[in-house]
Amino acid sequence: MPSQTPQTSERYCVVNAKGGVAKTATAANTAAALHERGHNVLAVDADPQGGLGEITGLTDTYDRDPPTTFDAIVNPRDRDHAGDLVVNREDTFDVLPSNVDMLNLERELTLADFAARLHVDGHNDVAALVEDYTIALDTQQFADGPGHAKHLLSQTLDAVEEHRDYDYVIVDAPPFYGEIFDACVYAAPDLVVPALPEGSSQQALDLLVSQLDALEDLTGIVPQERAAVATRVPAPKTNEARRMLAWLDEIVFEDVPVIEVPERVAVQYASDEGVSVLEYDASDASAAAFREVAAYLDDDVDATRGET
Repeated sequence: MPSQTPQTSERYCVVNAKGGVAKTATAANTAAALHERGHNVLAVDADPQGGLGEITGLTDTYDRDPPTTFDAIVNPRDRDHAGDLVVNREDTFDVLPSNVDMLNLERELTLADFAARLHVDGHNDVAALVEDYTIALDTQQFADGPGHAKHLLSQTLDAVEEHRDYDYVIVDAPPFYGEIFDACVYAAPDLVVPALPEGSSQQALDLLVSQLDALEDLTGIVPQERAAVATRVPAPKTNEARRMLAWLDEIVFEDVPVIEVPERVAVQYASDEGVSVLEYDASDASAAAFREVAAYLDDDVDATRGET
């Protein structure tokens, strides 16, 4: 059944299924900016392709031997030791890395969801048979569960936080919709949405809203956009960029700020070096923009706590 471990961190999920929007760079540099503000931060690479590990210099972890993050998500026995999987990085944020086994996670979570529904319908014997078609999934964990398997990543992060204190957890969701994406948003329903200031973003954001609505209907969680990050903003701004920035600010994200990150080669150079842009060139304009994102999240947390 879902973990009862109290969540100690503020969790934010960086989401957009459209490729090429600097989603992973947004996650990594926001985590770095929060760390620079004095916070203990964990970044979670939930992308089976391991993009966050790649741009943080952790390529070796992608091929690590089991147990891995994959095992911790699907099996309670390995989940108890999820804290051991975290890579502690000196003078910056920690990382819960992805790995090659995560390429099987979408299929495993799909079967997990099926098994959870069978348990709710009283078909416990059939649910147990599902396990024969999985890699490492323990289906018994759904016997008293909520009727879905969206909570498994959340439980994994709970297990990490039993032994490690973090102020923020930043989840880098995969660039596609499916069970992994749903698990990411379930674990961290406060969202940071990167988007390009170009016309192609309109359909992508419409699809995002539809996906979030469906997840809310199924699970009862209420995902909320907390900040938007307009990435790769050209200088000087084109007419299309101006139009799209106005659309993002006035129509899509009217209740949250749209923070502009200028198109800068320093972001790519930093990724190539396996560091954040704040470490690569602290004076770069893009570093200042990510500091603005972090400052806003701090203010958002303070405001939210003030309401409770």
